[in-house]
Amino acid sequence: MNYRDIMGTKIIEELRRLASDLTKAHSMDFYFYFSGEQIASGVARQLSAAGLDTKVDLGADKKSWLCLTTKRMIPDESALNLLGTSFENLAESYQGEFDGWESEVIKDEGIPNTRGPTTA
Repeated sequence: MNYRDIMGTKIIEELRRLASDLTKAHSMDFYFYFSGEQIASGVARQLSAAGLDTKVDLGADKKSWLCLTTKRMIPDESALNLLGTSFENLAESYQGEFDGWESEVIKDEGIPNTRGPTTA
């Protein structure tokens, strides 16, 4: 799926469907895949410099490299749409793939109780 201009819309729709409290900060994971560890590490450094938490690891397919990026934020459709466009552009510029997202779900009492599905 191409997340340019629509990632925020998709995340907000899914969090609403799961009855997550959209007034609370959520921990959101974003998945990038690249052909080599050096490329994934370079992208991770760029994302870290922009204030995101990152982790690089060999992908489940044992061929590609995962750059897992985490951001804690109050879900905001416009900000997430901008992130989606930025993430797609970043992955494309390194011949990689931005593969989707996952978010914790926070019920009214403010306690994270599950992770929302990755939408890819």
